[in-house]
Amino acid sequence: MTTAITDILTHDEIRDLTRTSDLRCAWSVAVTWGVIAGAMALAAWRPNAVTAAVGVVPINQTGRTKLDVLKVGACNLAPVIATNLALAAILVALGHGWLYGLWVGAWMTTFSLIIRIRSMAEHACTEKTDDQYRNTRTTAANIVARLTVAPHHVNYHLEHHALMTAPHYRLRAMHRLLRERGVYEASPFSPGYWRIIRLVSAKAG
Repeated sequence: MTTAITDILTHDEIRDLTRTSDLRCAWSVAVTWGVIAGAMALAAWRPNAVTAAVGVVPINQTGRTKLDVLKVGACNLAPVIATNLALAAILVALGHGWLYGLWVGAWMTTFSLIIRIRSMAEHACTEKTDDQYRNTRTTAANIVARLTVAPHHVNYHLEHHALMTAPHYRLRAMHRLLRERGVYEASPFSPGYWRIIRLVSAKAG
């Protein structure tokens, strides 16, 4: 039986961890589009295979997931179309309409690979149980991982499962609290994504 989060954290701690901030949410959106703009600006400044390849990965993990919303239902179709039309129109107006290909290319190339790596980190090679504290893993993310596999604190996956109403910018603080309460004495944790790849590869072999 899974331990309730209220048995680990106090009501005051849960209240603080689920408190949202319009400013921090706006900053998250600004960072997302800033990364996309930076990747596209790099490719526009020096258009070649290297800058295009460098740009595809951060676009993948920050912006490309917007098109993936198509999978959730027709109710999201209008904003997705509007976003893509607006992005294409802006790029055409700036004289770099070809950069929209990076947006599409990101989804068609590395998107599935990186999502797969992230999924493996979250649940692969964990205990076969309904207990989320044993079948869900948090993975440490360095700056490279945060720019590629784990933007917006998605590496704190156990914390997300334990308290899904916590905004991403409070998951790190929640992680510290769970460590202090001894949760990670039994819960899976990986020091990095390369370690997960090695673990899964060894298991498969």
